[in-house]
Amino acid sequence: MSSMILVVDDSATIRHQVRTCLQDAGHTVIEAENGALGLQKAKDYPIDMAIVDVNMPVMNGLEMLANLRNIPGKESIPVFVLTTE
Repeated sequence: MSSMILVVDDSATIRHQVRTCLQDAGHTVIEAENGALGLQKAKDYPIDMAIVDVNMPVMNGLEMLANLRNIPGKESIPVFVLTTE
């Protein structure tokens, strides 16, 4: 079963690695380079899951997740937090 997964990380290298693995497994990947853009893409696309970095510019991952939980219909989307810390 294919899912639409949002990958939010300020590192282009990490986004590329995660995208490649997910696409190879048959999933559709949407990317954003910071929490603010990730939040907007979460609003714009019917995502099934999000993979989010913690430390990012503009809006960090924890702020993004707090805002994501306030969007009707997005409150229970599974989230995987990924960080290089």
